[in-house]
Amino acid sequence: MNGDAVWLLDGGQDTAPPGTGWVCWAAGWLRVWHTQPVSRARVPGCRLLVDGHAVMDIKAVAKRLAAGEDTALGWLGGSATVIAVREHDVLVAGDLAGQRLVAVARHPRLVVGDQVSAVAGRVGAGFDPQWWALRLGAPQAVDVWWSGSPWAGVEVARPGWALHLERRSGTCSWRQITHLQPPQDDLVVAGHELREALINAVGTRAASARRLTADLSGGLDSATITALAATDSDSVEALTMLVPGVEDVVAARAVAALLPSVRLHELAVPEQAAPFADLDASGLDEPGIAANIGRERWWAQQIDEFGGGPHLTGEGGDAALTAPLSYLSGLTGLTAWRHARGWARLRQHSPAALVRAAWRLRRTSYADALRHEAHRIVHSGSPAAGLPARVSWFGSSTVEWLSPWARDTAAQLLRAHANAYEHPITPLNNAAVEDDAAWLVLIASGRMQRLYAQVHAEYGVQLESPWLDDAVVRACWRASAAARTTPYQLKPLLVRAMDGVVPDVALHRSTKGDYTASAYAGLRRHALRLRALFTGGRLAELGVIDEAAVRATLARAAEGLPVRLGRLDAVVGAEIWLRGRNSACGS
Repeated sequence: MNGDAVWLLDGGQDTAPPGTGWVCWAAGWLRVWHTQPVSRARVPGCRLLVDGHAVMDIKAVAKRLAAGEDTALGWLGGSATVIAVREHDVLVAGDLAGQRLVAVARHPRLVVGDQVSAVAGRVGAGFDPQWWALRLGAPQAVDVWWSGSPWAGVEVARPGWALHLERRSGTCSWRQITHLQPPQDDLVVAGHELREALINAVGTRAASARRLTADLSGGLDSATITALAATDSDSVEALTMLVPGVEDVVAARAVAALLPSVRLHELAVPEQAAPFADLDASGLDEPGIAANIGRERWWAQQIDEFGGGPHLTGEGGDAALTAPLSYLSGLTGLTAWRHARGWARLRQHSPAALVRAAWRLRRTSYADALRHEAHRIVHSGSPAAGLPARVSWFGSSTVEWLSPWARDTAAQLLRAHANAYEHPITPLNNAAVEDDAAWLVLIASGRMQRLYAQVHAEYGVQLESPWLDDAVVRACWRASAAARTTPYQLKPLLVRAMDGVVPDVALHRSTKGDYTASAYAGLRRHALRLRALFTGGRLAELGVIDEAAVRATLARAAEGLPVRLGRLDAVVGAEIWLRGRNSACGS
């Protein structure tokens, strides 16, 4: 799935998509086109196609589906796109973390695939300026923009939902297949389930690998995956990046020294792979990354030299294991003050301001938060700043670069969503503020991770993130956001789950590598080229951004002044992605 599309075509179009290597799976009354190897199961009443990694027995899942148990589609445990064809209907679903998309175009005919741009090309869709305004203006309002795409008329299934197609009527609708239980303030059960899920996630991948490679950055997430891989494989080629000024390699060496089957390879990042050196995003299905495209391409080439099988990464661990500062709204009394004081000391802010922000958030419904943000987008020229601003449903929007039309459009879409939904649309079913907010961060991370996987697929590398497997996600959400996040310990849920498995030098590390200086160096080095992107660019052509405002921000960044790096990367990523695409047909 990472590099190719799986297709579900209606009866009126049974020709192969453009390109070579397509295989037709004739599943009774339906035809499915796919390219890369897939797994299949057939039982009386159901035919199942699985594209991706499954932990559970797919034939057993097919039997449950044949018996009418639609929720079985969400219990494969790994990360996959799944198509179930029954006598009278079909179900198509992705994963819980948002890595595996199900994209749908309904007009002029039904086309379903796992890449939005490929689906758009099949039906001749053009860009959707409204989605672009919302995605760039309110990037953390994930629930609002998730079900759309850069292309008009191309929808995306929400994680935990499946596309349901009736054979007789031809009707197409969304059906919820995953209902997660409310998270609990207890790490014991969640830790046990997480340990088992991670062991299975890594072990099943290692079992099928001819030669196993893994990232070992020195951080806790990659160290956990590498340590588990070392228990399943006699030889693990572990790779770590050498970036000037970043201390992660010291921790990576310490971890590797304690794992006899791990061979550590330290690779210095060359100039051509530095931030913003490579601005070609034409191979990506969606916009999203800019600064690190060159680094990921270079990294994939290094992996390819060592590998030949799946490459395990620690990406996704942050989103699965911790929560945004909105988790403070779930705390009260002395516990709330203690956590606020801890974060305040780390970031040099007032603990009282954090406590007040958490109190306000507890009393702000999701719908009201959307309405407040819509008002701010239209009437305020600067984003809310400081640590207390992060104690919110979805942070603050990026309005300083939006055109007046884009501001009005984003605000209208936020209000419309608020009028339609009192709560976020998640498998948690009206959970606490902090748990819903953490879920939105998770699926945004997953949708971004699929783009990194696509970059690696250009070089034949199968990038695998066990942290985003369904079973791992389920285990993490057994514990509440407030239970698994604290300023006093890095990832307490993982520490409980992996005690005795991961070397203590990684498990009890309290710092993370900071790559900010590298990003600013790239902005300075490529300042002229970046500013040129925003002179008569594609985003301005769509009416979405104020190019002068973007150029001014780039100039500040080049001078070393602080800017919102993540948001700026998203705008640059959107522009270079658009420049690599035609305005129609997804090409």
